[in-house]
Amino acid sequence: MRPSISELKSWQLSDLTNAQTLASAHAKTIAEATTAVDRGLLATSGWKGSTQRAAKRAITTDSDHAAEVCAVLLSLASTAANAHRELQPARAQVLAEVQRATDDGFTVADTGQVTVPDDPDADEDEMADRNSSAQIWENRIDLALTAVATLDDTYGRAFAVHAKDLATMEDGQAPITLPDGTRVDPDAVVTRLAAMSPAARRAFLATLSADDLRQLVIANPQVMGNLDGVPFATRIAANDVNIRTALAAEIAAGRGGGQRAAKLAEMLTPVADTNGRAGTPASVPRKFIAFSNTDVGNTIEMVGNLDTATPNATVYVPGTGTNLNGSKSNYEAARNLSKRTGGPVFLYLDERLPQTLGEKNIDGAKALLPVNTGAAVMHLALGLKDSAADAGPAKDIAPGLVSFGRELDTELAHVAPTAKTTFIGHSYGGVVVGTAEQLGLRADRVVYASSAGTGALSTGWHNANPNVERYSITAPGDPIQSVQASGRFGGDPDTAAGVTRLDTGSYGSSTADCQLVAGIHSHGGYWDDPDSTAFTNMVSVITGDTPTEYVRRLPDTPEPQQAVLDGAPARAMIAGSPATIPLEMLRRWLSSD
Repeated sequence: MRPSISELKSWQLSDLTNAQTLASAHAKTIAEATTAVDRGLLATSGWKGSTQRAAKRAITTDSDHAAEVCAVLLSLASTAANAHRELQPARAQVLAEVQRATDDGFTVADTGQVTVPDDPDADEDEMADRNSSAQIWENRIDLALTAVATLDDTYGRAFAVHAKDLATMEDGQAPITLPDGTRVDPDAVVTRLAAMSPAARRAFLATLSADDLRQLVIANPQVMGNLDGVPFATRIAANDVNIRTALAAEIAAGRGGGQRAAKLAEMLTPVADTNGRAGTPASVPRKFIAFSNTDVGNTIEMVGNLDTATPNATVYVPGTGTNLNGSKSNYEAARNLSKRTGGPVFLYLDERLPQTLGEKNIDGAKALLPVNTGAAVMHLALGLKDSAADAGPAKDIAPGLVSFGRELDTELAHVAPTAKTTFIGHSYGGVVVGTAEQLGLRADRVVYASSAGTGALSTGWHNANPNVERYSITAPGDPIQSVQASGRFGGDPDTAAGVTRLDTGSYGSSTADCQLVAGIHSHGGYWDDPDSTAFTNMVSVITGDTPTEYVRRLPDTPEPQQAVLDGAPARAMIAGSPATIPLEMLRRWLSSD
C-alpha cells in the first residue's frame, strides 16, 4: 500500500532492526534448550528399555520441530535485515525530494502532489515555467513513493509468510502437497530428494509451489542448500539460514569473538553490487550456492548477479591453502573479475583443497635417511597425503565441479541462454579444473592460471564442448614451472596442444617502476592487481575479447633468468613500449621470498 508522506515520516524503521535482533535471540534460545535436552539424554547412559527408546523418539521429534522453528526465525531475521537495508534509503529519498521541492518554493501535499503557491505578481510565462517545474518535482516524488510502496508490499508479504509459517507449526510442519495430490511431511520429501539424481531433483522441484519449496528449506536447510538440482535461488535462501545458524552456534560455544564467527558475520553483511544494475540497491546481500561450517569451510559464493542481463559467468577454483577463514584475497579477486566482466563469478571453495604444500613431511623423511629408508618412504607417503603434492584431492573434488558446471548451464539456460561460461583454476585449482575436464566438464572457455598441471588422471581432456577454448597463464620464474615440468599432475598447460599461452606482462600502472610479472611472487601477484596484464587477459577471455598472447621477456626457470640478468640490462615491454627496470631491483625482486 502506498504510504502518505506523513505516514512515511512516522515510520520507525529501527523496529526492523529490533525484530532482527529478537528473532535471532529467540532462535538462539530454542537451539540452546534443544542442545541441553539432547545432552541430558546422552548423560543417561545407564537408562535402557522401551521407556528410554520412547523418550529418545519424542526428543528427536521435538528437536526436529525446534530446528524448523529456528529456521523460520532466522529467515525472519534475514528478511528484517534486508527490509531495513532497502527501506531506509528509499524512505530517505522520498523525504529528500519533498524537502528539495519545498525549498524551491513549491507546496507538496501529503499524497505527493506538487503545486505552485499563488503569486499575484507572476506573469503568465513565469507561472507556466513554475507549473512545469512543479510537474517535474511531482514526477520525482511519485517515482520515489512508488519505489517505497513496492518495497513495503514485498517485505509485508514476506513477513506475513513468516507469521503464517510460525502459526502453523505449533505441532510441527504441515505436510506439503505433491503433484499427485498426496500430502507428505517435508522431512520425508527432503530425504527422497537426497536420493535422486540432480536432474530428477530439478524436475521434481519444478512441480512444487514456491510455498512448498520454502517448507523444504525450513525442514532441512543444510541439505537444501547444498544439493545439486536445487535451484540457485532456493539454495541461497537455505544457506542464509545455515550461515546464521552457524554463527549462533559459534556464539553459543563461547567463540563469538573468534575468527570463524567474524567471518560468518562478514558473510551476512551486505556489500556493494559488483555489476551495478540499474534500479538495484547500492548494497546487496552476499549469495552462497553452497555452505558447510566445517573446519576448512566449504562454500560456493556467487559474486555478482545472475539475471537476464548476465553476459557471462565464471567459476574460479583457487589453490592450496585456501579456506573459509583465509579466503579474503580470493574473494577480492572474484569481485574484481565480476566488476570488469559484468557477470557473476562463482568462488568455488571446496573443503578438500590441500591446506599444505607437504614440505615439512619431506624434511621429516630426509631426517630418516640413510638409516631407515623404508620408514622414510612411509613417512613421506603418509605425510604428503592430502597436501599439494597429492593428486587425491583433485580427483575427489573434480566430480562435484563437473556436476556444478551442469547446474550452472541449467540456470543460465533459464535466465541468460547466450551467456558463456569460463572455468579458471589457479595453482592446485588448475589441477582440479583439468581433472574435471578429463571427467567431462562442459565449458566454453578454460583458463589454467599458474596451474600445477593439466589434470590428475591418465586420460586426456574430454570436455563436453568440442569447441572449448583453452588458455594458460604462467609467469617467468613462477615456482610452479618446476611442478609443471615434473609431469606429476599431467602435462604442462603452457605447452599442451590446443592451449594458448597468454601474456603475463607487467603489474598495473599503480605499481612502482611498472614491474614485470615474474619471480616467486608472480605465482599469485597478478590476481591481486586487476590492472596487471595477466588479470586483464583473464577478463578478455571471459568477455570474449581477444587476449594478448605470451611475449617472452625472460626464461621460464630461475637459472637461465639469472644468466640473462648478469649478461645484460633487463628490459620489459610494458603496454607495447620498452620500459627499463633497474637491474639490481629486478634481481632482488626475482629472488625474493
